[in-house]
Amino acid sequence: QFSQQVALHLVPVWVVARVLGALMGVATVGVAYAIGRRLFGRTAGLWAAALLATSFLHVSLSHFVRHWVPATLAFSLIVLAAIEVYRAPSRRWYLLGGLFAGLAFGVSYITVVGLVALFLAHIYRCGRDWRKMLLDRWLWAASGLFAGLAALFVALHPQEFFRITAGEDSTATAVKSLAGLAGEYGYHLRNLLNLDPVVLIAAILGVFFLLVRRRWREVGMVAATPMVYIAVLYFFFHSEVRYILMMLPLLAVA
Repeated sequence: QFSQQVALHLVPVWVVARVLGALMGVATVGVAYAIGRRLFGRTAGLWAAALLATSFLHVSLSHFVRHWVPATLAFSLIVLAAIEVYRAPSRRWYLLGGLFAGLAFGVSYITVVGLVALFLAHIYRCGRDWRKMLLDRWLWAASGLFAGLAALFVALHPQEFFRITAGEDSTATAVKSLAGLAGEYGYHLRNLLNLDPVVLIAAILGVFFLLVRRRWREVGMVAATPMVYIAVLYFFFHSEVRYILMMLPLLAVA
């Protein structure tokens, strides 16, 4: 009877779903502020929040009852944990990074790319201490926490997992090339230039400033993950305009 009532009165369901989506979009703006503040200071955090809050893609896609904005929020939380590991590594942030990554995987499998930021932060903190880099127990604990949650989500819906990773949504067996990869980067740059030019220009200027200041590690923290993300889309999946949404918080921070 409950299911019949829901089917007959869908308006409250859609209203609640859209409100939740909008709230997650607002929460992502807050996380962007936190990332910017912890990495570059309060002013940078405010600019990042302002850029994301006025982003055409972020605002428009937050209207839809889909997983896109929740995935962006979850991904941003992984990056936030990575930034904390980079600034002052602790058991808490390693474990939160693994937890966020595992929960994000349940929202969208591609969010696993967020682990690039966590691993890069760990590498930066370890320096040339290869033993600590490879054997750190909290890194392994975070990895295990992620793997356990990811395995749970795959077990709950294995058909969808294999459809996306090896079935009709996968392009891993198609012919790829470096020229094609360059074209993939160009595709997303053109889309950003058309839809969110302010975010794109601000990100380019921000990365250029960091390079001039020789802040190589900060460049890595804001640029490496988007680069890897687009490469993963090209080599294993496909691209659509909305797919760059998940990278907007990092671009706003840059």
